Amino acid sequence: MIVFRNHPCEVINHLNGDRYTLESVADIDPSQIQVERITSICNEPAVFSMLFSEMFPEGRYPESAAREFLNWVTDGWQQGTHFVFATLDSDGLVVSTCDIKSDNIEEAEIGYLCSSAHSGVMTNSVKAMTGLGIKAGFENFFALVRVDNIASQRVLERVGFHRDEEFPQGSNRFRYMATRKSIL
Repeated sequence: MIVFRNHPCEVINHLNGDRYTLESVADIDPSQIQVERITSICNEPAVFSMLFSEMFPEGRYPESAAREFLNWVTDGWQQGTHFVFATLDSDGLVVSTCDIKSDNIEEAEIGYLCSSAHSGVMTNSVKAMTGLGIKAGFENFFALVRVDNIASQRVLERVGFHRDEEFPQGSNRFRYMATRKSIL
């Protein structure tokens, strides 16, 4: 069984030094304000176009999807199948999420999203999450990133991921990989 310890943990925005907290989304009160915050972040133009435009062709991430997300997160933590963390500002509100998408300790996919209002927090959030993952027993991580998502590629590179040059050519995504050694 995968057990995460030492969270919540502090995350520092590498651009401005602001302090945040990374913790399990399952530990966050699923209040209306958090639902609205998640919905708002997912509807930011860059986040929506990169992650949700195909899923919601009507052009809007609905509040009901944020509620479903919170239920899915809680189920994942309870069943030990996937692990979603949130970066919280000083008011305890979600500014980003990052997740380990499976319980495959040999090689687990990660993903993340962040509000543009908190640029600079994602690198250290992903670094904290993968560090917690390594302490929980994960060996390797990978992320699939759209070719045109330069900001996300830079986040992964700063954390210690490297691009898999053998990933299928012609794909609209790059595969980035990291090992226990490259992250620590």
